[in-house]
Amino acid sequence: MQVSIESSTGLERQLKIGVPAEKIDQEVTNRLQKATKTVSIKGFRKGKVPLKVVKQHYGCLLYTSPSPRD
Repeated sequence: MQVSIESSTGLERQLKIGVPAEKIDQEVTNRLQKATKTVSIKGFRKGKVPLKVVKQHYGCLLYTSPSPRD
């Protein structure tokens, strides 16, 4: 993870954070695997939904919305 701070005018600061894509993909996969145990999707028993199906339904949400770490 790369972090840089740039000074602007006055008291303003600009913080830039770079996170490798592999780390983000790994975290998303971990959260999807946890979700397979609790998610309820029509046509599957609770806790028996395949990872691929969960990723199709909820994968985009994990990339776009920030959530607190467990």
